[in-house]
Amino acid sequence: MKYTVDRIDGDHAVLESDAEERFIVPVSLLPEGIREGSRVAEESGVYTLDLTEEKALRRQRYRAQQRLKKKCAARKTPRKKNEKNQY
Repeated sequence: MKYTVDRIDGDHAVLESDAEERFIVPVSLLPEGIREGSRVAEESGVYTLDLTEEKALRRQRYRAQQRLKKKCAARKTPRKKNEKNQY
């Protein structure tokens, strides 16, 4: 099963599955170097970092942010004098 580290609260981490279920796990069971947003795979109670999938997920989120920025910038373009508000 694969999870994303939602947040780390002291000695515990909140993991979110792809089905959006959340689990609390002791940080001591997780591999070194985890941080919020890390992807971990669990098999037989052993957690490992999934760096390949984490990079792909970060790239996907970055691209989505860039699309939103472009969309917002397009809405802020000045209108012509006779153009009515269409929103």
